[in-house]
Amino acid sequence: MSGIKAGDDFPQGVFFSYIQPSPEIAEFSTCGAPTNYNASEEFKNKKVVLVSVPGAFTPTCSGSHVPSYVENIDKIKAKGVDQVILFMSDHNAKFSSSIGWNLGERTGRFALIVENGKVIYASKDDDPKSIEQSGALGVLAHL
Repeated sequence: MSGIKAGDDFPQGVFFSYIQPSPEIAEFSTCGAPTNYNASEEFKNKKVVLVSVPGAFTPTCSGSHVPSYVENIDKIKAKGVDQVILFMSDHNAKFSSSIGWNLGERTGRFALIVENGKVIYASKDDDPKSIEQSGALGVLAHL
């Protein structure tokens, strides 16, 4: 698959690695075990924003991309979004590669809005330092 666009069904068989938040790991004194998160099933009956960042602790990802969502989470939720997913692992960039939105072995910088299993917004930033399309303000403009 090359790209994903508004109007497409969210692909089947998409799994991410995920650590479910719990009181036991809230203090960071223990580490949760990753589980498989079946995005294809979980997104069927929800409105979800899926955001991809190419690298943790990089100036763009940690300095502006992720903070844009933290600062705008209430506005995003007010638009009827059930779930904003920020921290999951696309192991080996499998999903990102399947849609052609990877940067070599890393995920690309993109955002999707999925509503009831249907993609209603899909855009990527070609410049890895830009968050124009994939940042919270770009997403809010399409909610």
